[in-house]
Amino acid sequence: MSVRIRLICVAVAVVTLLSLPAVAAPPAVADQYRWRDIERVVAFGDVHGAYEAMRLMLLNLKIIDAQDQWIAGQTHLVSLGDLLDRGAESRKAMDLLMQLQTQAPASGGMVHVVLGNHEVMNLTGDLRYVAAAEFAAFADFEEPALRESALRAFSKARRAESHATDSQADQPDQALEQAFAERFPPGYFGHRKAFGPEGRYGSWLLSQGVVLVVNDSAFTHGGLPVWLSEHTLDEINQGFMEGLTKLLALGEILVAEQQFPPWTDLLDQSSLLTPASGTTSHTGFAELQNSVYFGDQSPTWYRGTAQCHPLIENSRVARVLDKLGVKRVVVGHTPTNDRRIQQRFAGRVVLADTGMLASYYRGQPTAVILNDDGLTAAYPLTESTSRELSTPDASYDSAAFEQTLTAELENSTDFLTGENTLEINGTRVQVTFRSASQREVRQALAAYRLDRLLRLNLVPLTVANKKPRGLLTALPATTISEQQRAAEGAFRPNPCGAVNDIQLMYAFDALVRNEARTAGSILYDRVSWQLRIVGYEKSFGSATTFPIYLQQIPTVLPRGFADALAGLNADSLDATLEDLLSPRQRKGILARRDQLMSTWSIEE
Repeated sequence: MSVRIRLICVAVAVVTLLSLPAVAAPPAVADQYRWRDIERVVAFGDVHGAYEAMRLMLLNLKIIDAQDQWIAGQTHLVSLGDLLDRGAESRKAMDLLMQLQTQAPASGGMVHVVLGNHEVMNLTGDLRYVAAAEFAAFADFEEPALRESALRAFSKARRAESHATDSQADQPDQALEQAFAERFPPGYFGHRKAFGPEGRYGSWLLSQGVVLVVNDSAFTHGGLPVWLSEHTLDEINQGFMEGLTKLLALGEILVAEQQFPPWTDLLDQSSLLTPASGTTSHTGFAELQNSVYFGDQSPTWYRGTAQCHPLIENSRVARVLDKLGVKRVVVGHTPTNDRRIQQRFAGRVVLADTGMLASYYRGQPTAVILNDDGLTAAYPLTESTSRELSTPDASYDSAAFEQTLTAELENSTDFLTGENTLEINGTRVQVTFRSASQREVRQALAAYRLDRLLRLNLVPLTVANKKPRGLLTALPATTISEQQRAAEGAFRPNPCGAVNDIQLMYAFDALVRNEARTAGSILYDRVSWQLRIVGYEKSFGSATTFPIYLQQIPTVLPRGFADALAGLNADSLDATLEDLLSPRQRKGILARRDQLMSTWSIEE
């Protein structure tokens, strides 16, 4: 029987957070996170200060009139977060939604705002992405005394570094004042005040939610990490908002105790001064900093729902959707590659971030419409009617694309001189030829076919060349190897968490008994960082043992791949590989499959 891993550690972290001693009562938050029997729902993704684009979108969708008044009746309007940062008119965007939130209920409608990671960043003091003009928009909140007090604190901190006396620290000089002005532009401290727990925008944001459900759809900013399946909708929202409120309250205490300055980013642990050890406030603060709610597994940050491999993510999403009692989730956070609304996993995931801030993301304002006609994508500034949702561009995984590419490779000899670039329907492909023996050709083709049979899509298109004998491999034109990545020190994002596509590679190598894995045969598309694996010319031995290199590797089977392996049988292998592998080799695949299923842990 397979051993199954339960994600206990994350659940414990959430329980710990929910049981922390109260520091300050949180502001009044939404007391309802689920709505039913709503005739029309309109959801839109990341605004990022693109106020005019958002306003025109709402005008064209008949949410507001020319005077910015609510005219949408009983419609529920949902902002998926990230109203803030990068663009210069975030405040206007918030003001309009705050106004509509007060107007809509009179007509039976509602305006919902879920927090995105940039809302949390602004609340906790991470202001890296605030535009200079955005700070200036908050100058009316910045009293002279507030700025003067901050200047004195800045001067004291700077002079402490140079061991100046206390009397000197109270007298900022011209150089310090200039450094202060550059670090904290006009409006900076007004912005901090406005986003404080008692400020106009801080108190408003702290009264919103992080995961909402309307009818049969969930709405959140980043995605649905699998640990959410251990908690109810109310627990998720209340736990997040209580944790955020406590973090801010403890931050204020530690600033008052002069443990760190008032401009500190509360979630940047590397930048904090070390508070006095053993204090109650410090202990609670450190626990909150490490909370699952504020890291890359938070629903405000998680990108796995949008980017993680289907054989890993599909089952995770299904678990959370089942817990929430919904059919789908609509998310923002991760811009779609074609800047159009897309769907994954047969519509269970809708990707609604289409890069509304055109000056930065080169995208457009769009909306997801849910009503009696079903679910459609609206492009109100460019198209007059709504459209069905598209699927992510997966040309390298597309049978039609591979058929076209295969024909190109088989009908040309231009690719036999080394690496060449081919363009098909706007997609640039790097084609490489390598001489190989007949046995190596068969094994490489077998790996490619088995990969497709298991729905991995990690082995790139591989085609046999007869004269001269060898292999043609097609990869994205921006492909680099793990060896190159390591030499450059480039960071490869990992949206999936601990169990990711590298585990899929390990499992596939074990299945085919690949002894030749090297850093040069692990490949990435530098643009998307999608994994591709080559180097299967020395695989498919009949032995039931796994490659030596896997003996020291954590052995975890993603649930989706375990299900795909369970579906393998002699008939499917014969139909796929009979012309490439011997009966003994095909039996070896099934024997190693059985060993994988019985000895490797299966992600729960």
